Amino acid sequence: MGQYLSNTNLMSINRNMPPNSKEPDTEDDFFKDPLPDEHYVNKRKAVRYVRDDITAVLLIDGLFKTTKLMVRLIDISSKGALIKCNRKLSVRKQVSLRLMFSDRKKFQMQAMVVHKRGSDQQLFYGLKFRQINNRLGDYLLATQTDLILK
Repeated sequence: MGQYLSNTNLMSINRNMPPNSKEPDTEDDFFKDPLPDEHYVNKRKAVRYVRDDITAVLLIDGLFKTTKLMVRLIDISSKGALIKCNRKLSVRKQVSLRLMFSDRKKFQMQAMVVHKRGSDQQLFYGLKFRQINNRLGDYLLATQTDLILK
């Protein structure tokens, strides 16, 4: 990418001083040696909310019936959610996530399991909604009582 200059070199350039001149340290350590650009990239495209006031049910369509599983919602955004579930699910499995807020407002989104992690006792699944749900995002923001964002 590009070359980064140390504070000493920057001060020398700015003040026409020799590079090894001694000058009192008046700058914070925070600004010394800047990080490469890749450390500044935020790969998340939506704000994630941490909520404990939302009941979450995972709906899994089977051949003859739909299975309903109570799951724990870890975090959620308008694009997806992270859930904790006691049942094993395969990556790329198509599911639905039904949410019910404490004021009885309901949302149901079609989703796909995009990743899993954890052990048999604690399985966590990342769900990606088939389409962005801006109404959900707006409602999450409007009903947020504690500001806990991820």
